[in-house]
Amino acid sequence: MKAIECVKTAVEKEYTRAAEKFGATNNSPHESYAVILEKHEEAANKMLVFEHTLQQFWDDVKNNNTMSAKSFAESMMYQAESIIAEWIQVAAMCKKAALSFEKQVIYYASGCGMEAPGKGHSPPVLDEGSKLK
Repeated sequence: MKAIECVKTAVEKEYTRAAEKFGATNNSPHESYAVILEKHEEAANKMLVFEHTLQQFWDDVKNNNTMSAKSFAESMMYQAESIIAEWIQVAAMCKKAALSFEKQVIYYASGCGMEAPGKGHSPPVLDEGSKLK
């Protein structure tokens, strides 16, 4: 299985877990933003720690401190796994936000909402080659 397929499966599992615990959709776009922002900040903070560890690893590599460099490499592996888990949570909350908008569009279309949602603009989309379309 390709890495992207594993990630998509993990995102779906995380969404399902979170939906069972907190509900399948958010109550508003503001809630969606807050949840995504919180998860993003957690991931970004872990990235900062990783970057610091990477610099320590590089310093040891340059100074031929093999045992210390090995220890930093192992630490970075665990940190990277934790970062991946955080980004999977971010992706799951983005999915939840998208599903929440679908629910809100139905609400507005039924005539219950105050106003129809705006058209906005389309965000950039990454293809599997990770290039902006």
